[in-house]
Amino acid sequence: GRPTRAASLRERDTYSSSSRGPLGRASASYTKPKPPWRRNLSQLVVVSLMTAVVGATLQLNKLSVLDGAGREFGMEGYVGKTSFLVPYALCKAVCNLLVGGLADTHGRKPIALFGSLVGLVGPAVVLLFCGVAFPHDQTKAWPFFVGSSAFLGISQGITWTSTILITIDLCGPQSRGLASGLSETVGYTFIAIFAEVYGALERSTIECGWYGGTVSENGSSVQIPSNACRVASGSVCVTPDDFVSECAGQCVCHGYAVAPFALQLALAGVGVAVCAGFLHESNPHEFWFKDLVRANSHRGVPQLAVESYSGGASQPSVDPVGTSHSGEIALVSVSTGGEHTPAAATRGGSMRSGSSRGGSTRDGLTRGEFVALEALEADETLLDGGGGDGDGRDVRHDETSGEGDAEPSGDTADPPCTPLTFWQVFHRTTWGNRNLAAVSLAGFCANFETGMAWGLLASWSRDGLGFSGARRDLFMAGYSFTKGGSQLFSGVLSDKIGRRVPITVGLLGGAFSLYLAAFGAGYDGRYVLGGDASDGDKTDGLKFTNLLIAGVALGSFTGLMYPVLGAAAADHAPSKKEIALTLGVTRFWRDLGYAMGMPISLLADFTSPEAALICVGGAMTVAGGVFANSYREAP
Repeated sequence: GRPTRAASLRERDTYSSSSRGPLGRASASYTKPKPPWRRNLSQLVVVSLMTAVVGATLQLNKLSVLDGAGREFGMEGYVGKTSFLVPYALCKAVCNLLVGGLADTHGRKPIALFGSLVGLVGPAVVLLFCGVAFPHDQTKAWPFFVGSSAFLGISQGITWTSTILITIDLCGPQSRGLASGLSETVGYTFIAIFAEVYGALERSTIECGWYGGTVSENGSSVQIPSNACRVASGSVCVTPDDFVSECAGQCVCHGYAVAPFALQLALAGVGVAVCAGFLHESNPHEFWFKDLVRANSHRGVPQLAVESYSGGASQPSVDPVGTSHSGEIALVSVSTGGEHTPAAATRGGSMRSGSSRGGSTRDGLTRGEFVALEALEADETLLDGGGGDGDGRDVRHDETSGEGDAEPSGDTADPPCTPLTFWQVFHRTTWGNRNLAAVSLAGFCANFETGMAWGLLASWSRDGLGFSGARRDLFMAGYSFTKGGSQLFSGVLSDKIGRRVPITVGLLGGAFSLYLAAFGAGYDGRYVLGGDASDGDKTDGLKFTNLLIAGVALGSFTGLMYPVLGAAAADHAPSKKEIALTLGVTRFWRDLGYAMGMPISLLADFTSPEAALICVGGAMTVAGGVFANSYREAP
């Protein structure tokens, strides 16, 4: 019979490296290979560059639409200024839902390239219709201006999700937290950097002035500026910082649809070039086997090409040692719950014959090659790579319990289970599996907070609290930078301590940050510690300090859970084949949270921004408690 794994590994460690097999290749003693991310470092650089482009274009579009809504297109309330979040969120969420299955079917690179190409459309449309066709007709130009975020959402949903899947492929299944954290860290770091780039661009290219004509005030027509605008602005309208909400449609700034979108178009072109010219396919069915054989070539395993395996494809008949009866290279199942490894790669029937060179054999294999193949089968980067609510198990949804049934792996080679359909995975991820439902809820809340930061908080800090554009950009950069920087740490941390604690702490910490913003910067400084009603400059300085601290805290706590969401979804996927689709469904619910920025802005218009922040903070507190009591770590 077949020797035990322990006996095989002992033999591997003691066997002389001088033995030779039938192919004449020396069989070296086992040496643990470098981790996948080390072996694939060059491709990680490429995919990180693509992610950087995604983050940069997002920030340029977001801030230009947010500021241009009031200053160039005359939107007065927070709802109009944050309306870009709705088309962005809906398009990004739907694309996230679809891209996982498409990336599995058609490969990661084609889907990423398509998303990068879509990224060219939004800025091109704005430059054409807002900058050329309707440069002075805000009514006709507005739909194209705000509608550009729909193309941004499509591009972001396809490209960023694809880059995360590629990064997970490249880093290996044991480092999903690291992979997700790396992708999010790079993206949000460049979001932070381009907050400052946008600020410099705005100060150097945007021109403001009074719009000639009259405006209705108290039932009569008055010359612009109106009395309310004159009092609020001091009759000054020269730079974007001179704009106040009372002067919407009167103090008009031009250029938000030109320079930021021209730079966005150039960056999107760089993304397309990088993807088309330098990115390689990383789909596990095509990538893992070749990568594993390459990594193990120093062990003495014959360096022959390995045919790619597809779960639904027919394979040549294989004998117990993995030799195809047709003489071609074959893959066999070893004790990994239906996963496939390149357990043997030979030609002809020489390895099935009883003769060999180099000593004792197992079914015709020389001892040296048998030891090397045992080491290859034991490579932890493949054996530990199964998804599901267990280690290497294939989990299928149980309609009664909603938790899934584990099918333990055996020593015999069983055919892989049929992958679940799209709707089965959607049902299981949304409410059928308690753990995935909790992850989807946490993701929705995470981007609920992000939508607040991008929309209401960003607009309130400049147009409500009266801080300068430079201060607002510093607040946005602080939020994005800490959100990005904390994600690499939190992703690696979650690989060690689990997913439950980082996500729970992230939700509760985010609630605290929103409370701090409301009471520390709002309510006209009544709750500012150390404030002086007679010293407005001192109070304003303390208010901005509190707002900046709240932004840094919100970024840190959101970053603490952001990459862990994807890793948790992958942990509880039914099997490796459904990881991409499960990740897409959780990202669908996560990115729908962006859209909540608009109804919360409506609440702010009817009540106050402070009341809206406190309301969202309460919701995050409840969500943190629900997640802590619902989620369980994968075995």
